[in-house]
Amino acid sequence: MNIWIMNHYAIDHLYEKGGRHYWIAENLKRDGYNPVVFGCNEKHNSNGMYYPSDKLAHIVYSESKIPFVAVKSTPYEGNGISRIKNMLGFAENLIKAAKIYSSKYGRPDVIYASSVHPLTVFAGEKLGRYFRVPCIGEVRDLWPETLVAYGSVRKNSLFAKILYWGEKLMYKRADAMIFTMEGAADYIKEHRWDKENGGPIDLNRIYHICNGIDIEQFDKNAEEYILPDTELDDSELFCAVYTGAIKRANNVGLLLDTAEYLKDIRNFRILIWGEGNEVEELKERVIDKGLSGRVIFKGFVDKKYIASIVKRADICLMHWERTSVNNYGYDYNKLFDYLASGRIVFSTIQSGHSLLINKNCGIETEGRTPRNFAEGIRKIYNMSEKERLGWGAKARKAAYDYDFKVLTKKLEEILEEVVK
Repeated sequence: MNIWIMNHYAIDHLYEKGGRHYWIAENLKRDGYNPVVFGCNEKHNSNGMYYPSDKLAHIVYSESKIPFVAVKSTPYEGNGISRIKNMLGFAENLIKAAKIYSSKYGRPDVIYASSVHPLTVFAGEKLGRYFRVPCIGEVRDLWPETLVAYGSVRKNSLFAKILYWGEKLMYKRADAMIFTMEGAADYIKEHRWDKENGGPIDLNRIYHICNGIDIEQFDKNAEEYILPDTELDDSELFCAVYTGAIKRANNVGLLLDTAEYLKDIRNFRILIWGEGNEVEELKERVIDKGLSGRVIFKGFVDKKYIASIVKRADICLMHWERTSVNNYGYDYNKLFDYLASGRIVFSTIQSGHSLLINKNCGIETEGRTPRNFAEGIRKIYNMSEKERLGWGAKARKAAYDYDFKVLTKKLEEILEEVVK
């Protein structure tokens, strides 16, 4: 079966030799399928192209000989007009490049189009109609619900109504929809888009495949790419580790407020790996709050070092700004790194469809304030080593359920169903 996977940022995965659709493609090929991956040739959050060229598309191959088609688009910076142009350009050129690719290498049997933004799914659906093959759409972020939740778009504005209309149309046109958040069916029912409420969407075509991890690669990275670190390497310290973007959506400042309530624990540290537009402001707040040496910003780190970092943490911190979107669940990539680390996972977010609660593999805060977060961390600090290791063992056990070998099998069942 020829499976065309479409993800705007798939070429990032090729460069990093990891990521959702890289690992899915690898496992599909191992299981006898023929995947082809389409992505944008423009670098994400960086100027320039992966493969400098005026060509519409550039074909490269992974180490296991999977074709990756890098599609031309326009450069962009930030989240303004240039990024919208980049999305539009990619979707338009994706359709052209896919048709040209088919004339040289054959047609797909099914299209699997993943939405970092909805335009990729719309392009996949259009190609599905052109080739007369099924298209499976995938949503990893609820648009426009996320934009509304963070206040970027007013819910009752004309613009939001147009986006919601487009979202419903995208779900309607797909032969199946995969959501990475478990509560997607609840979301559709709340909007009354399902057939039971008079809408066009059959909930039997709605599936859940969350993000995950390649445990074999994680363990290999933990052994081969060890990042020396003064705090992590000090056995006298108790370190809570956060990894991820440092921007408004994650509200990392709340971790600073949390640290204020833990000043009495002299050997406690919060270590933060990542970059973003709030770093300098937060560093100043650390000084102002008298938290220097207690909350430490470590900067950007290559993904390959994450395993060695989280495996040496005493607590792995799941933290971001809670919004209404969390009612439908969450599956941030870092969660699966944390689970695989075999360390205790503490989330500052109370979430619907919580993986940590459902799998009993981590601890969620009992409240929504920095004082509540600090109380949760203090309880973990005061646990016996045996109890902490027990939580870590449950986390590691849960990680195996989210290995991409397992998740790809779920996808294969959907693929076989839609091509019947």
